[in-house]
Order: sequence, then structure tokens, then C-alpha cells
Amino acid sequence: MGNRGFYGFSSGVKNGFNGFGPAIEIKPPSFAPPLCWYMADSLSLADAAAVATWTDQSGNGVNATQSNSSYRPKFYNAVKNGLPAIRFDNTDDRFVCPISDTGGNYTFMAVLSPTSATAGHYLFDSRQTTGNVNRISCQISDGSLARHAYTYGAAPSGLPVGAPVTVGWQILTWVFNGTSSQALIYYNLGLSISGPYAPNPMYSTYAILGSGYNGAVPLYSDLGEFIAWPFAFSQSEVFSVASYLNHKWEVF
Repeated sequence: MGNRGFYGFSSGVKNGFNGFGPAIEIKPPSFAPPLCWYMADSLSLADAAAVATWTDQSGNGVNATQSNSSYRPKFYNAVKNGLPAIRFDNTDDRFVCPISDTGGNYTFMAVLSPTSATAGHYLFDSRQTTGNVNRISCQISDGSLARHAYTYGAAPSGLPVGAPVTVGWQILTWVFNGTSSQALIYYNLGLSISGPYAPNPMYSTYAILGSGYNGAVPLYSDLGEFIAWPFAFSQSEVFSVASYLNHKWEVF
């Protein structure tokens, strides 16, 4: 797995059924400490409750927050495999995450269910100004049915058009590899698309989860889990974590 260090975290989910069945805890692979980790099942709220704070489970205290009550996504119970999800409304819902990193290698993984395949959806964007310098973005769709990954340095670098976006539950992974100058997107356990990536540090003091900069191109999806790492995962590492998430969420 490389020199990732050690990271272990119990999901609290047993046998993939949120407490039902044998009392066997499912745990993620014990490598690669994340920058942040948001799990819908870490929250205990009423249906349709607005979420002001999505508590970071990585141990880094990078809580995703929204001070404006009009911009808060909503929490819903028993959405997928008995587990809850956070619902983003394609209008203005988003969180602010105090995440920053000065490297150029990243992996982002999400368990989500896009509501529409035709709208543009930003899942994550580290841009903080109207310029595009030092920006890492993960886009589910650009509005033309393509999964995209973008990074901006002196000039934008985006992947070419990929496989069509599908609605329904899926695990998407974006890998930004500064060593090989390549960006890759995985759909469940398959590589969907790859393309050139100019290594680019985020240099951010915060990032947006659920839209682009300043609320642009908002997410239209249920989101069960989101994890960010300051490493570019190998294919085997992607498969390892995606398999854990699939065991928990029963996506495919």
C-alpha cells in the first residue's frame, strides 16, 4: 500500500445492515489517514431536518458547516440499506469545509445518488475567488452527461468527456496523481476516465462541499459518505476502500 501510515476507524455499522444480523463490525482498510470524512450515519436527526454541522469523523476536526439556514442540506433516514443520507437540492445547498493542503496528490471518494443526469453538479470545489488559481474540483457532470475532474493552476486542466452519468446509488472516486501527472475517475470498481493533470496544491483555507465557488452549479443528489485524502490512491487502494463502502451501503 505504500507509506500511508496507519488509520483505522469503525463505521459503527454491523454486517452492512445498520445493527441487524451478527455483531460483526465492518471497518475500512487501515491505511491512508484522510483529510476529512463525512458519514451521514454519524448524525442522528429527524427526517427533513436541516443540517448545520456535518461532523468530521477523521479526527482532524474538519467539520462541514453552514451558518446560513437557507443553504443547509437536509437529512433523511433509511435512504439506502437502512442508512441515512444528506440531500442537496440543486438550488443553493452546500457546506463549508475548513480543509487545506499544499501537496498535489489527492483522492476523493463519495457514496451518492444523483437525482438527474443532465444538470451540472459540483461535489467539491476548493476555489475561493473569482480566479482559477490553486483549485481542485470534483464534478459529477458538466451538464453534458460526463463525469469530470478539474484542477486549475496557471490554466485549467479538465478531463475529456467520459462515460454517461447515471442516476441512482454509486461510488465515485477522483484520483489526482501529481507524480504521474494524471487524473482518474472510477465508477464503482471500474475506471471510467483518465487524463492529464498538472500537479496543483489546493492552498485553501476552506473548500465547498455540495457546489462550486459561491454556490455555482449546485449538487443535485443524496450523499451518504464523502472522504478526502492527501494521497493519490493506486487502483488496488481504490478497490479496497470502494469494496468497504459497498459492503456498508450495498451499492452494487
